[in-house]
Amino acid sequence: MGIDDTIESCFIFSILPGKTEKTKSFFREIRTEKAAEMDEYLRSTGYSRVLVFLQHMAIGDYIVAYLASGSDIGKSFMECAGSSLPIARTLIREIHSLTGVDITRLANAPKIDMLFDWEDPVKQTEMQSDRYVFAMDILPGRTIELKRYWDQRKSVEFDEVKDHLRYQTISKLLVFLQHRSDGDFLIQYLESMDDLAGVFQKGTDPHIPRSHENVKEFLNFTGIDFSKPENIPDLELIFDWDSDRGLPGGGKLEAHA
Repeated sequence: MGIDDTIESCFIFSILPGKTEKTKSFFREIRTEKAAEMDEYLRSTGYSRVLVFLQHMAIGDYIVAYLASGSDIGKSFMECAGSSLPIARTLIREIHSLTGVDITRLANAPKIDMLFDWEDPVKQTEMQSDRYVFAMDILPGRTIELKRYWDQRKSVEFDEVKDHLRYQTISKLLVFLQHRSDGDFLIQYLESMDDLAGVFQKGTDPHIPRSHENVKEFLNFTGIDFSKPENIPDLELIFDWDSDRGLPGGGKLEAHA
């Protein structure tokens, strides 16, 4: 939960085989030629921030999204279904074509649980942070351990965790668990003064006890050794909008968010 009753959510959609380039083309279209329509739609439905990455994973390609809105994710989908704006029809049609998901059905809203929510109260707001959202697929049978891990991090280990996040230059971290028919996924949204490679480098530093422990825990949950640079989430930013600036620069995206 964000400030001013803003509801923050992170979720993924799997992209159908052979639809990755079409996905990139569609998001390019809605941030350029259809930017004005998208801006009107997002404001009319109460969004304050939408950040979308394309993530390439060993199991396939995924749309990974962060939303900040006045509504929960299910209600946001229903507002799209009920919108009279033509761009809403386009979103419904194209998302179904690219992912196979009919977002007009409430039952198809992503099933997510927030596991961790922290924002540094002393972060330097005048300095620009990079923003990322990415997913990790959880090994079968490891979800209960994963939830226990995050419960411990936000309770008895919270002070140590905050110090370690600051060491990584992370000023905000949201962690969600999404339950899907193809398994459970951990999704994280973070804001940092560093790029994602720098965040992971500090977060897996073998000389830092907390970092070393993170490597072992996430290897247990995911089967992936995130201390190896090649295992850093492979992301492409494809959409970045907020209510303060809309879609500036003709929809041209920077290297980071």
